[in-house]
Amino acid sequence: MPALTIRKSIVIQAPVEKVYATVRNFREWPRWSPWVVCEPDCQLTYAVDDRGYTWDGQVIGSGGIEIETEDAPRSIGMKLAFLKPWKSESKVGFAFRELGGDRGVEVTWSMDGSLPAFLFFLKDMMTAMLGSDYERGLMMLKDVVETGTVPFKLDFAGRGFFGSGRYVGIRTKVSIDDIGPSMEASFRALQGWLEERGLRSAGRPISLYHKWNFGKGTAEYTAAIPVPEADVSAELPPGFEAFSLAAGDVQIVRHTGPYRYLGNAWAAAIMRSRALGWKCRRGVVPFEVYENDPALLPETEWVTAVCIPVK
Repeated sequence: MPALTIRKSIVIQAPVEKVYATVRNFREWPRWSPWVVCEPDCQLTYAVDDRGYTWDGQVIGSGGIEIETEDAPRSIGMKLAFLKPWKSESKVGFAFRELGGDRGVEVTWSMDGSLPAFLFFLKDMMTAMLGSDYERGLMMLKDVVETGTVPFKLDFAGRGFFGSGRYVGIRTKVSIDDIGPSMEASFRALQGWLEERGLRSAGRPISLYHKWNFGKGTAEYTAAIPVPEADVSAELPPGFEAFSLAAGDVQIVRHTGPYRYLGNAWAAAIMRSRALGWKCRRGVVPFEVYENDPALLPETEWVTAVCIPVK
């Protein structure tokens, strides 16, 4: 069967004993698990001896994890078993390395497992996507340990309606790691174009996601603003484009908090679409709607609606 190996690390500014104890306590996992955040009301059952727990959800499937080896506060070895959506077993590990001085603790989360043979063609994509999950989890773990909280929340709003509109946007292909700064630059350019023409946006800005290539680590998106004119295509600078977005139903997961945690909303929206049988609408790509202005509010109050067009 195709082997899967994941290794992701992060540095946490806290005593190694505190970091170890947080990971060792499975009752803390729902606060930073990149999967439980997608279905926080799934059923969780903890082992009597606190050496593992199981989960059973409609969205995230079912399975369990249990400790096999411990070397406090240096490492923990675990066995991970999935029952749904397919059966598999993996070895999961956490290693904790003190960096010395005030440099904190390096936490490495690893997994060694395999895919079912019939999914061999998904190996590269699954490795990249699971790696992204581990990165999201470690980022949340860092916040839990350092601050006691993770500053975001998700609202599973379900089916909603998004109206049609005319937009001006900039389409860009970029490294996934650089998508944040790239998008900021795109919106600055769009806002500058509006101001030069003495116009105001006709609504909320959006970003449409055309392609994700997790294997190559690239994404293609369009940052766009709604415009008041019926047609402005003849007046656009190079690299700008005008387009219309068709009205229709969308599945909405609303995210409140820093943009760095938007990956949780996207993971939840995609997993819920698949698990709950939402049929995607062809010809319309998924998009984000920025429901308030980040320049006017603290990042803990930024609201973004992740929208999956559905039939």
